[in-house]
Parts: sequence; structure tokens; C-alpha cells
Amino acid sequence: MTTTPAGTLAAVTLNYHGCGEQAAAHLWKKGHRKIGIFYQKNFLVKANRMKGVLDYLGRQEAPVRDAWIVGFNGQGPASEAPVAAERFLKGAREIPSAFVCGNDEDALHLIQVAERHGIRVPDDLSVVGFDNSDIARLEKISLTSVDHPSFQIGEKAANILLDKIFHPEIRFVTRTIITPRLVERSSVRTLEPAAPISPGTLLQRGSE
Repeated sequence: MTTTPAGTLAAVTLNYHGCGEQAAAHLWKKGHRKIGIFYQKNFLVKANRMKGVLDYLGRQEAPVRDAWIVGFNGQGPASEAPVAAERFLKGAREIPSAFVCGNDEDALHLIQVAERHGIRVPDDLSVVGFDNSDIARLEKISLTSVDHPSFQIGEKAANILLDKIFHPEIRFVTRTIITPRLVERSSVRTLEPAAPISPGTLLQRGSE
């Protein structure tokens, strides 16, 4: 948020709730009905994204199972995502066909742990991330991700600020909400709605 010389406030922000809805809608369109959430629960932005996922699936009368909402704390080197993914995959009686992750880094942690358990992405598990970061663009990962248009947000904020500088008589709050854009890659499989995959079956197949 920017305070202008005229004392007005100019805010430019991404529709984080809409980001979550868009991720869930993409998976729904691809045939997924068993969808889980993997996210940093002590970060408000990621929580808002996941709220969008829950709201969209709730409108489809396909609420996320409590067991498939995997929350953890920390980010970067302090992230508990690898431990949370390991705990979930070891203890789950069944897993969803797809996960929406709090961001691309969280998605990468989930994918790495899943592969160690013999769970292939996207053949066995589809994954969607957020931010459309350099991680998502890596050929090996090729992660479907909701874009975070930092340049566009900064440009709009600068334009609003300049407008207020050259028109100081304008004294009102300006708020711009940017609509999210999903970038589709190869981490999501198209399928007919089906039963979740048993982790035990996948582990047996991985040991063959």
C-alpha cells in the first residue's frame, strides 16, 4: 500500500482468494474430485489461497476431507513441508488424486517426497502450485502454477502514485485488485473422477 503526497491511499493487490478458486477450478475441469491441500498454515497469504480452494470445492459439493488438509509451519530452510509430506504419505490410508500447494516451493517439497515413495507426478498425483516461480519453469518439475504478477502489481502501483502526484486534488482511496492467471504445464493429469490411490499399492509397485 502506498501513501501519496495528497494523503490518499493507493493499494494494488492480487486476488489471493481468487487464486485458490482458480487452482481448484483447473483441477475440477481436469476431472479431479479427490483434492487435497498442502500449505504453510501460519502465513496469511497462503491461508487465503487455500480458503479459495475450500470455497470453490464447497460450491461443487465436494468438500476437502480433513485428512487431506496438510498444514505445516515455516518457509525456506525452516520449512516443515518435507516432514509434513513424509508424515502424511506414511500415515494416509489413501491419498487424493491431486494437491493444491501453498506455493511452488511447497509443491516441490511434496513432489520430492512423493517420488521417494514411488508416487509419480502427474501419473499418480497431480500438483498445482502458486507464484509461477523459476522452480515451476524447470523442465523436470514443469509445475502448473497460478502466476503472481509482481511486475504488473508494481507498475500499477507506480501509475497510481504518479497520477496522484500530478493530480493532488484527488483525495480518495484507490484499490486495484488483479485477477490471477493460471499457467498450465505438465504436473496435472486429465482423468475421469475415480477413487484415490492407495499409498501401499504405490510403494509395492516402486519396489518391483
